[in-house]
Amino acid sequence: MKRLFITIGLSLFMPGLVSAASVSPSLIDVSVERGETIEESISVINTSKSDQIYYLDVIEFTAREEGGEPQFISSQESHSEHLDWFSFESDTVVVPAESIGDITFDLLVPPNIQSGGYFAAVTVSQSPEDLISSNGALIEAKIAVLVLITVEGDTVETAQLLDFGSDMSGAFLSTPDVDAIYRIQNQGNVHILPVGTIKVTDIFGRTIAESDANISLGRILPESTRVYQVQVSSGDHDSWIQLVNYQAQNFAIGPLKATLDLVYGKDSKTIQSEFSFWLIPWQLGITVMSVAALLLLVYKLGARASRGTYKT
Repeated sequence: MKRLFITIGLSLFMPGLVSAASVSPSLIDVSVERGETIEESISVINTSKSDQIYYLDVIEFTAREEGGEPQFISSQESHSEHLDWFSFESDTVVVPAESIGDITFDLLVPPNIQSGGYFAAVTVSQSPEDLISSNGALIEAKIAVLVLITVEGDTVETAQLLDFGSDMSGAFLSTPDVDAIYRIQNQGNVHILPVGTIKVTDIFGRTIAESDANISLGRILPESTRVYQVQVSSGDHDSWIQLVNYQAQNFAIGPLKATLDLVYGKDSKTIQSEFSFWLIPWQLGITVMSVAALLLLVYKLGARASRGTYKT
């Protein structure tokens, strides 16, 4: 089986293409009605010092496991009719040296199509598709713009949180910095975009750390599961002094709670969960005890010296 490898925004297999071009945007997310035609555009940026001809194509993609990376399906292996919805004025574009070329295409949705999500990628390459297809030894890299299409109607937006936790669960941390992991399964028929926060609170309910739960705006395709890894950070405090200073200014000890709050869909459905871990600011404790011991030693030496002077 021949596989076609593509990356979003830049190519890993053809360094010449990487240095010669880029595209914008990297993702198009549209909602359309049955029988509707809409116009979209992308830009190809030629960074080389010579004019370039770029070839256009449309291929299908699905979700790859749980990492969120797209799994592309070559034109020869795909039989999806929604690829025919794309209409270009030309299958090539000439972009002058060190300039930008705009590509406009129409998206024509049939009136009798089933509602739900449809997914394709507009690809840009420096070789025509027939040349790529006929050469079994050559793996051609392409630049891809993902196109997520929601055909309105009987759409279902349903998701389930499978788990939320951390590899650090059960450990004793010295700062509220925690690597949180959560998995969401899309049980609907359109892609969803969960957005929200992960907050870390102490036993008094005070928020001591907070991070965006989906800073990359990663979508979840229908009938797939996606894993999100979020580093909840309280800031930079690499040195001992910075760390102790942070622990003194933001003193917290004991059990902490990490809370996940997400919303998704047009109806703003919510997903919530939490887990607990322990915080022990031992660096601050060691520093305080060391300073106390030093002061006690100075006091004892001073007292002994005072007694010796008095006897004399």
